[in-house]
Amino acid sequence: VALWLDLLVRLNNLTLSVGPLLPSLPTRLSPSFFIIIMGGGHHSFTPAAMPKDDQDWEAMKKHQVPLTYRDTCAHLLIPLNSCRRKTWSHPEKCMPERHLYEECEYIAWLQRVEAKKQKTRIATELAKAEAAAEKK
Repeated sequence: VALWLDLLVRLNNLTLSVGPLLPSLPTRLSPSFFIIIMGGGHHSFTPAAMPKDDQDWEAMKKHQVPLTYRDTCAHLLIPLNSCRRKTWSHPEKCMPERHLYEECEYIAWLQRVEAKKQKTRIATELAKAEAAAEKK
């Protein structure tokens, strides 16, 4: 994380003749980004399926969510698991909860991919800028 922040600060401090290399980068992606990516707009956007960074750790502990599933979508896994327990894991009874959870996981994956792309782009731009500065 420190390297990532350092790259952002260093890159935004570099200037070319047209101005900064990158304007401020978004920290979270907008909902319209997911509508475009997730099938060209025919997929309806569900605000409840957005990943949350601040999770209720006590609720996860109370509902015995395994450590491997305590990610940004754990707030949707708790009602899904409760529904599964109530219905003896009947596949058709918990479809809305399952769909929300899987959509949240997909959006979280898209955010990780976009963050990786931005990090790679920043690193290459920084390397190009430093190489250009060394040539002068």
